Amino acid sequence: MSTRTRHEDEEGARSKRRKQQTRNRDAEKEKDAKRRRATGGETGKWKWKWKWNPGDLQRLRVDFPGILPREVDGTRYEGYLSVRRRAYWISLSGIPPLKGQAKEGTTVRGREESTHSPAVSVRLCEELERVLTSTRKKEEVFERRLRESRSLHGFLVEVSTMVEKAVWKETSSTPAASASASIRLAEELREIGASGGVAMEAKDLSFIQFKVKDVLGRDHAMGARISAAYPREAPKLFAKLPIPLVPDGKDGGGGGWLKAAVSTFQRVVRDLHPFWKLMSGLERAVVLEGAAGDAHRRVAVSRSVSLHVEFPEPLAPLPFTPSNPAITLLGPAGEVTGLETKISAFWAGHPSGTPETDLVGLLESMLGARLPLSSGAGSGSPEADKPICGICYSDILGGISCENPKCDYLFHKECLLEWLQSDQSSRQTFNTWFGVCPYCSDPIVCKTVL
Repeated sequence: MSTRTRHEDEEGARSKRRKQQTRNRDAEKEKDAKRRRATGGETGKWKWKWKWNPGDLQRLRVDFPGILPREVDGTRYEGYLSVRRRAYWISLSGIPPLKGQAKEGTTVRGREESTHSPAVSVRLCEELERVLTSTRKKEEVFERRLRESRSLHGFLVEVSTMVEKAVWKETSSTPAASASASIRLAEELREIGASGGVAMEAKDLSFIQFKVKDVLGRDHAMGARISAAYPREAPKLFAKLPIPLVPDGKDGGGGGWLKAAVSTFQRVVRDLHPFWKLMSGLERAVVLEGAAGDAHRRVAVSRSVSLHVEFPEPLAPLPFTPSNPAITLLGPAGEVTGLETKISAFWAGHPSGTPETDLVGLLESMLGARLPLSSGAGSGSPEADKPICGICYSDILGGISCENPKCDYLFHKECLLEWLQSDQSSRQTFNTWFGVCPYCSDPIVCKTVL
């Protein structure tokens, strides 16, 4: 082959490559132009398929109360999106205006398609961006999904589902406890059981209940939620006590969290014996509010007046002074004023306190009248037939019951909600939590209050 022929072949190959590169660039430009037209860029307008239906605003208020309009015409919304007890800030702008609120130059006709195409924008808080990192969802993707959605409610439902899945994946990725950690936990529980005075209930090692009796023979329960990172991470404690439970002698590196917590719980229950013994005297009266785990009680004085009693220092309930316990009368002003005068006159005669040690006797002396007696007073077991909460073991008036007839435990709504929120297997859909019964593991549902 001659040199000239070889040069011609090389020049032809280079020419073909240049033409192919030119065609590729033109194709990329065309794709970019189509993308800008599809996303409402400067070169085109997105044709919205958005429909503002009559019930859309009501659904937004009910399901997403933290997302509020920032413009009168409804083209901008921002606020907090609540997912699994976490709040994430989000801002949405460029939304088609409400029917009858279209700005000049746009067309919005209720249920008809809208050609409204302002600069659509979705802004996320740093925490939400971090949570969605694993899903590789960027703000541009959310902007495209916002345009493709047929309603703002539907878009927020989609985002909530996406965030919930990401949060669940994040929380469930914690490695399981090692065999050595499980052995150490079991040994710690054996030591607690051998010490005596403590009863334990557990379906598995993720949640354990410890029960201790007070001087009156009543059970007081402490629950411990144990994570997979134990003993590096302290257990989450649940106890219905009139004072905070702060375990002593924590040793996170070498374990001993549960031993310290149970020891502190026993000591607190023992130290609260005088308080509970004093408050037990109110069982003769008609108690309207308050349980063994509270530092207060509200008792009936008459059909229209009640008296709120609260001890600021449950560990030191005696002696009685003008400020211990704190007394508040509730009821019509005409009746309350006369009783307040009697209480003031009583303490004027006992400025340094009174040697009285019976709480009911103190209240009757201050009021100058006897308190109404409860229907069970004098029966010997005034609380024998009262149901108790299966989590905090306090008296319960109404609540949520497990539907398993073999279980049939009752729970305070607040206790059950706290239990479900602490259980990683629970799920939240809007204002409803779905989980399992702490005792039988059957499905159980609890609704929050909006």
